Amino acid sequence: MDKVNVLYVNNEASQGGAAFEDFINRKELNDIIEPKKIDTVDEGKKLIQNRKYDALVIYDEELDGKLQVVGSDYNQLGVSIVKSIIDTYSSSANSFEALGKIHAKDFSFTKYDNLKEEIITVSGKKPSAIDYYSVTMLVMIIMYGSIYANFAIDKSYYSTVGNKIKSSPVRLADMFIGEGIGVVITIMLQVIILLLVSNFAFGVNFGSSIPVILLTAFSLS
Repeated sequence: MDKVNVLYVNNEASQGGAAFEDFINRKELNDIIEPKKIDTVDEGKKLIQNRKYDALVIYDEELDGKLQVVGSDYNQLGVSIVKSIIDTYSSSANSFEALGKIHAKDFSFTKYDNLKEEIITVSGKKPSAIDYYSVTMLVMIIMYGSIYANFAIDKSYYSTVGNKIKSSPVRLADMFIGEGIGVVITIMLQVIILLLVSNFAFGVNFGSSIPVILLTAFSLS
């Protein structure tokens, strides 16, 4: 994600203004926001309207809460990030101000590295386009298996061939069982061929649970 371009106005010479100036320019925020100081609020609003910057932060001790964020409507995610940062600072600043008023001693910001950056590699296991295609074809084979069975039963019972079979000594139950077994065998052969060809010819990764895949395909057939 790109940095959020932020303007800020801080014309206060007080200790609070200096603390805000120090906060918004901290190097810990450099990966998130790109701050730039300007002199007037009107100038900042014009730059935002022209889509030069994403947000404007105003520090004014006469404002309720001393801080205000003016955001653009074309980068709402960036504005939300800026608001979260400013809300966090405002809450912390209010807490320290309250502690100062009751003469609390020895308080300061303590930085903790609670977030640990760790890169997880999935080399050899990340699904590729052919992996997704093979899994899709596997599911399609199983789904269309039910159509095979319905078509076979319909042909054997309602068509001209079905009328001839009815007049023969063959029992319908035996015929349907045989057709069901034939459909299951056909589907399983297609599944096995798909697994073998996609694995050895295209290097598709089906994982280490091939028996589970075959059992699932058989149960759904």
